[in-house]
Amino acid sequence: MHRRKRRAFAVALVCALLGALAVAPVARGQDLIEYALFVALIQQLGLNDTTPPAITITRPPEGATYTQGQAVTADYACDDAGVDALTTLLRSTDPPHSLDDFLDTFREIGGVDLGHPACDGPVPSGGAVDTSTPGPHSFTVNAHDIAVQFVDTNSDGVLDAVASHPNTSTLTHHYSVVYPFGGFQSPVDNLNSVKAGQAVPIKFSLGGDRGLGILDGAPTSHPTGCPSAPNEPLLPASTAGNSTLQYDAASDTYTWVWKTDKAWATSCRTLTVALDDGTEHTALFTFK
Repeated sequence: MHRRKRRAFAVALVCALLGALAVAPVARGQDLIEYALFVALIQQLGLNDTTPPAITITRPPEGATYTQGQAVTADYACDDAGVDALTTLLRSTDPPHSLDDFLDTFREIGGVDLGHPACDGPVPSGGAVDTSTPGPHSFTVNAHDIAVQFVDTNSDGVLDAVASHPNTSTLTHHYSVVYPFGGFQSPVDNLNSVKAGQAVPIKFSLGGDRGLGILDGAPTSHPTGCPSAPNEPLLPASTAGNSTLQYDAASDTYTWVWKTDKAWATSCRTLTVALDDGTEHTALFTFK
């Protein structure tokens, strides 16, 4: 926008705010426009407000859980009453003007760079939320408006200038990404009867090869429904021989072989398999 057009825009804007320029001294070119812009825009529009923008994050919601690789679209918005009022006013000028027109004019004629309102997240609203890695995640949106404060430039105790002083706000939502655990596979079910001392293959799928570091420590077992020691601490479950966690790509199956103890005969235990995505999966066993 050329300088002449910017001044014409400034006059139109002030007229829209104050009704007429007659409220100011006799026209003195740029001085009048500066006076009118600063008084009208700051006092009438409340550009010296101290209210931060309001942030709304619709997706991901706080505490959401997604499976690894799930397609999730971010949905968030920021709202600021001052910016909304200014935008409405700009549209009422003849001809209508944009917020960028106003900011350019304020910068050139008022000598103050107000920046630009911002609403920034890890990805734009409508972009993909990160579900690529398992575990806890956060989604933070930062926002700032356009606002000013009066300042004392020569330390004489008098506020004699205007400086950009945007109000800021931040909102964070937390969500978790987990493996698509498909449940324990045969021969293990929710309730299992086995002979004490035998090796039990613990099989499950995570919807693909997630590597062999998916266990959060060794699986554990503890007595269940045992009146003699109902609150015994978790005990590491031993494997059969030198067996370790294995993955078979053809069947998309993880297998960990659990060596039970003969001493567990006529008792029951709960096996807990903890994964590094923060989830725990359990199965109940009764021993003959």
